[in-house]
Amino acid sequence: MVREKIRQAINESGMSHSQFSRELGMCSTNFNAWINGARTLPFPFFIKALNMLGLSVGPKSVGFSYIPADDLPEIFYMQMRQTGIKICDIARQTGIDPSVLSAFLTGARRMSTNNIEKAMEVLGLGIVRCTTSAVSAV
Repeated sequence: MVREKIRQAINESGMSHSQFSRELGMCSTNFNAWINGARTLPFPFFIKALNMLGLSVGPKSVGFSYIPADDLPEIFYMQMRQTGIKICDIARQTGIDPSVLSAFLTGARRMSTNNIEKAMEVLGLGIVRCTTSAVSAV
């Protein structure tokens, strides 16, 4: 799900995977291995890739997010509040240790991209376009 959305966004941007990985600051072999599912992508590169492509994480049903990928723990926390899903629910459905989830949500620790994908699925989150336009109050 995540890899496919990033691959699609790279193709839509007109960049080659090699060019994109260079701008990302990553070896193209390692990036292509991640795109093809053979390895994980380090968290900082994951966030940087989303930002470079104008993407973030948000509710699949909405299709966009006002919050940039840099604030991924906040996005997860907000979705948990809106859906009523608790850390123990995510842990039970994904096999992610609850302490890892808790540390990620507080910003004390990063989480692997594989675990991020699992948690996104449980929370109904997907890779969406990020729009920084402010919504004005009427």
